[in-house]
This record gives sequence, C-alpha cells and structure tokens, in this order.
Amino acid sequence: MRLFASPLDSNPPVVTGPPPSPSIESSHAPTGLAKPRRQRAVGRNGSHRQSRDLKNITDRRQRNSIRKKQAINAQSGRAGPAPNQPLTPSPRPVPFGVLQQQVRESVGSAPTNPEDRIFLEQLARLGAQPNNLDRFEMMEEKIGCLEEERERAERVIHETPEDRALAQKKRAQLMRQTRAERRRKAAQRQERLRRVAAQLDRRVAEDRKRLNMEQEARNEGARRMEEAEQKRVEEVRKCRERAERELMLQSLRAGQPLTPKQLENKKLVMEVMAEFQEEERRKAEARRAARLEEEQRQLRERERARLERERQLREEAEAARARAAQRQAEEGEHERLMRSVLEAAQRRAEELKRARVAWEQENARRAAEEAENAKRRAEKEEARRQAEFAQRQRLAEEEARQRAHEEARRHAAQERAQRAAQWAQAQAHWAQEQRNPFQDYETKWQALKGQGGHSDIPFCAFPWPVLGAVYHPSQLHSWDVDMFLTLRGTAGKTLKAIVKAEILRWHPDKLAAPLKKVHPDHREAVKEGGEIIAKILNGFMENVTQEG
Repeated sequence: MRLFASPLDSNPPVVTGPPPSPSIESSHAPTGLAKPRRQRAVGRNGSHRQSRDLKNITDRRQRNSIRKKQAINAQSGRAGPAPNQPLTPSPRPVPFGVLQQQVRESVGSAPTNPEDRIFLEQLARLGAQPNNLDRFEMMEEKIGCLEEERERAERVIHETPEDRALAQKKRAQLMRQTRAERRRKAAQRQERLRRVAAQLDRRVAEDRKRLNMEQEARNEGARRMEEAEQKRVEEVRKCRERAERELMLQSLRAGQPLTPKQLENKKLVMEVMAEFQEEERRKAEARRAARLEEEQRQLRERERARLERERQLREEAEAARARAAQRQAEEGEHERLMRSVLEAAQRRAEELKRARVAWEQENARRAAEEAENAKRRAEKEEARRQAEFAQRQRLAEEEARQRAHEEARRHAAQERAQRAAQWAQAQAHWAQEQRNPFQDYETKWQALKGQGGHSDIPFCAFPWPVLGAVYHPSQLHSWDVDMFLTLRGTAGKTLKAIVKAEILRWHPDKLAAPLKKVHPDHREAVKEGGEIIAKILNGFMENVTQEG
C-alpha cells in the first residue's frame, strides 16, 4: 500500500511517450473560424496528463507498430498468421520539400487563387520536416485541420455581411456559453481536487498516525527486549558472583589459600573477607553464648542443690522439733508414772529425782549440741553462698573483659578494612608478578633454611608474613599479619597450630641462622622486624587460646 495513493488512480494511465504538441489551429487559427479543440488539463482518472490524447496516440502507435512488423515479416518470408482484419501499411512520410515541390508542380504556371494561397501558407506554417512516424502522424493530423480551415475560409469568403453578423453573434453566444461551461467545469474540478486533497490529507494523517503507532510499538518492544536482556545479564552476573563468593568462602572455611585469579576481584575479595570475618564472629559469639549457657546451667544446678540442702535442713529442724515434742510428751508420761509410782515407792523418790535431773541435763546438753551444730551448718552455708556470689561476680567481670576484648577485635577489624588500600596495592603487585605470595613465602623460607648460596639478602626481599612490600620495620602491623594468615588458609590445620608454627619460625634463636644470609647493613632491621612479628604472633596465640 502506497502512503500517498490517490483514490482516483487505481488504474493509472500508461505513458508511452510525450504529449502531442499543440495543434496548428490552437496557435494559428484565424479570427472567425471554429474554436480550436480544448486540451484537457486533468484526465478522467485524476492524473495530470492528457489521458485521452495519450490513449489515442498509444493506440495509433500500436497499430503502426503492427503494420511495420507485418511488412517486415512479409519481406523476410517469416510472416505469421493473418490477423482477423487485414491492415494496410501506412504510407511512408514525405519530406516537406518534396511535398512543396509536388504542390508547385500540380499548380504549375496557373494563377493561384485565394484557396491555394491559404493552403500554401498553412503548409509553410508546419515548419519542420516529418522525418519520423510520429511527426508524420502529427503532420497528417494538422493537414486535416488545414482542410477544415480551408472550408471555413471558403465560407468566410462567400458569406454576406448579414451572415457574418449572424456568425459573429453566434460565436459570441458560443464563447459566452463556453466560458460559462469552462467556469462551471473549473469549479467542479476545483471542488473535486479539494475533496481529493482532503481525502489524501486524511489518508496521510491516518498513515502517519499508524506509522507512529507502529514505530512506538517497535520502540516499546525493543526497549522491553533490551530491559529483559539487561535483567538476564544482571541475573547471570549475580549468579556468577554468588558462585565465586561461595567458592571463596568454602576455600576460607576449608583453610585453603585463595588463587591469584580469585584475588583479582578486589571488591569481591573484600566482601568475602568481611562475610568470612562476620561468620567467624558469629561462630565465636555462638561459642561464647554456649559457654555462658553452660555456666548458667551449672549455676542453676548449684542453686537447686542449695535449695535442696536448705529444704533438708528445714526438714531436719522439723524432725528435731518433733523429737523434742515427743520427748516432752514422754517426760509428761514419765512424770505421771513417777507420781503413780511415788505412792508405792517413796524410797526410790530421791533416786528417781537424781536420775531425772541427770536425764534433763543430758537432754539440755544434746539440745545445745544440736543447736551448735545447726549454727555451724548455717554459717558454712552462708560462707558457701558468699563464695558462690564472689564466683558469679568474677564470671561477670570475666564476661565484661571478654566483651571489651571483642570490642577491641572489632575495632581492629575496622582498622583492617581501612587498610584495604594497602592490600589492594599488594594484590596489584601480585597480579603483575603472576605468582602466589604464599608459595613465594614458603619457598623463600625453604631457601633460607637450606644450604644454597643465597647471601646479601636485602630487607625488602626477606620473607615477611604480609601481603604487600615492606621496606622498614615500622611497616609491619598486626592487621597485615592477620590478613596474610587468614588468606593463606589452614590446609587442614587449626589456626592455633599455624600460629604456633609461625612462632617457632620467628623465634629469635631460630632466626639467627637466616640472619647470616642477610646483607650486613640490613641485619639489624631484619632482627627488629623479626621481634615485631614474634610479638604479634604471641598476641594472636593469646587471643586464640582465649577463644578456644
């Protein structure tokens, strides 16, 4: 579908050649002759071509072409089947000079009359020689027009003044009618063109609106596809990053060193280190919480035991009171019996009296002993409670110290995070050297312990347990050593065993042999750095022992 298609050109004319030139009567028609044929400015189908004249010319050309082909085929002996209606070939064009000569020969020396003069003048007006078929056809048509003009000229010559006035009147009337008809048709044509233009404008607006909607739909589809693609790429990147983070965490949990390729992603390594340290902190807190829970459970057990002992003491006191009441009841019964017996045996009264006094003294002594024993037991229980309270106070103080120590460790972790820039520089240095710093550390120590010819080793080339380059003992810090040991991995060993091995390696007595291979000017600095490393490792051992 074309964008600017007209509703009137569903069957546009086929233009096979240029439009014919204006006829001779339209440019040289004398006054008083018939009106020339008006050429259509707009064809019947709405095109700006003279469709009717073009159709006539096209049909004439087709007929002449068929005649030429038949003549050529007849001469060459390859004539095809005869058409339904036989066509006679058109005469060959005659040059204008030959035609003029023929006219002169036909006229001869006879005097020319006005008709012959008009004919010759019209022939002279033709101008160009008809040297091809199209010009010949135009010449033929113009000659026919000249015949008509000749007839009109004859009528003009033989007409009377009355006929001339009547003809003039008719021509004026015809001209008025023609002008009115032209104005009417021009108005109709303008109205038709206006409707066609309005329809074209509506179609153009609709097509433009449809194209805009299609373009917006395509743009929206492209945008959605791009957003989907970006979302998919982001999801893939996040999945890959999660997988790498999980692998690094597994390596750190297993105590294995990180590969140089994993160390290239600085941001991811820092995030994994932070997550690993957070995980270790949570584990330490879980262990501390479990230890506190166990201590609280033991305290609850001791409290239950204390309450049980108090209950037993109360039961014993109740039993003692019950026995005392029973003894009192027995004494009353005994007195009653004694009173009943006194009547029968006055002789034994004094004896019984002494026995009763002795028995009372014994009971008083026993009661005093039991009271003293209960008092001593109460004092012991109070002392035990005070000891337990002191123990709880010591535990609370120990927990406060542990919290302070944990706060110090968190502060140290923050300082390590602030020192990440130095670690990033060290990582870039490793990436350039394309070697494992942990393997380099072990290799250098093996070379120092061996019998190789290494000597005059500078301070910066000595195997220090840090990730970056070191040029002075003041550059050795505890957080750098902690990061080195954490990233190095445990290789199946506990952190306590690794720190213990490093303490043995950096012991001053063990460091005496490697110092002999250091440059004499750098031995004091290396010795000072070794003492710093030994102090840092001893502090790590204390922390590990407390956490364990």
